[in-house]
Formats: sequence, structure tokens, C-alpha cells
Amino acid sequence: MKSHSSRSTGQGFTLLELLVTVAIVSILITMLVPGIAGLRERALSSQCIGNLRQVGAGAMLSASENDGKWLFFDRDQGWAMWDKLLLDQGYLSSSKVTYCPAWKPKTYKTWRTYGVTWLGLANKPDDDGVIIANSDGNGRVTGEINFMAISKPSSFLLMADSYTTRASYDKSQYAIVQGGGWSDEIHLRHAARANILFGDGHVSALAGTDLPEIGWEVAFDRDGKLINF
Repeated sequence: MKSHSSRSTGQGFTLLELLVTVAIVSILITMLVPGIAGLRERALSSQCIGNLRQVGAGAMLSASENDGKWLFFDRDQGWAMWDKLLLDQGYLSSSKVTYCPAWKPKTYKTWRTYGVTWLGLANKPDDDGVIIANSDGNGRVTGEINFMAISKPSSFLLMADSYTTRASYDKSQYAIVQGGGWSDEIHLRHAARANILFGDGHVSALAGTDLPEIGWEVAFDRDGKLINF
């Protein structure tokens, strides 16, 4: 007499086999998800670096046509920041390069962009005359960065991943960074690093412990905690 197996060929899985298969798939997903998330974060960081390089090129082109001075703020043009000025003047072709794709609002909005170093309020530039605040006496106030006055362009922070605790823009990226514990600071969002554009046009991903080497000693971590280095 022929023996019969508990499951004939072609009859499908038993309940036990199905449960084992589901368990194995769940384990594989658990192992793969962090790797997939890591790849996505690295891709966003690379895109961010590319954005900053384009912004740097636009800023330098603008400065080259203005005796080396880059106009990054103009109150007379509706409190226009660097992004609007570069876009309106044709030095940038798309607003998509003005903000980091890895942090909110993840779309173009006024004042929610990469942060430009701001008027030396809390972080004095390496030379006098690098960051210039002008007033013509008729209500027009402008801010400029004089590339010709920067003695160490490769270590001068021009722009960076930013974060603010200002009520109107809470926890988003912001159009300025100041240093010194203000509400607008560098943001270590890319695996505990911030992408930073320097005065010579190169971009580097720096950890918080690297910041004192370029004259900055505070930053927000990914969760918004202010850290001193």
C-alpha cells in the first residue's frame, strides 16, 4: 500500500509552512529597511550638496558683475533674500536648488531655504569688510558679501544647512545662520553632519566637532537640540 504524505504536490502550503515563510519575510524586511533608508538619506545628502554648488556658482557670477560683491539681502525689494535675488537676476534657473530636500518644508518657500551667513552679528568674519550692511538713508537697507575681502575663502562659511526656532518658521530650514546660540543656526541633519558651502565654491559635509575650525561653535542636532562645541 502506498503511503500518503500530509500534503500532496500542488495542494499549496500548510499553515505551519505559511507562518514560517511570513516570519522569514518579516526578518528580511527588518534587515533591509535600515539599509534602504540609509541609501535614501545619502541620496538626499548628495542632492543637497549639488544644490549648494549651484547656489555658490550663482552667487559668484552675481558678485563678478558687481565688483566682487554679492547682494544677498535687499529690504527695498520686499525684504528679498538671496534666493529671490539670484532667481530674479537669472543666476539660478530653478528654485528647487535653494533648499535642502531632506528637511521641511521640502518645497520652495520664502525664507525657508539654505542659510546664508548673516551680517556678522554673532560670528565675526575673518576680515573687516567681508559682510557689509548698507543704508542709503532713504529706507533702503542691503546686505552684501565682499568676496574680494575674504582672506581664506576655503574656510569661510558662505551658506549651510539651517534650522530655526523662530515661531513663524519653527523647526524648518531658514534663510540665515548666525552662530553664537541664536535661533537660526547650522543644522546637523545628514547623519550628524551639515552640508556647507564655502567662499571658494566647494561644499563639504562637516560634523559638529569640525565647526570650531571654521569659526563656528554651535549648531542644532537633527532633533533641534542646540549644541556647543
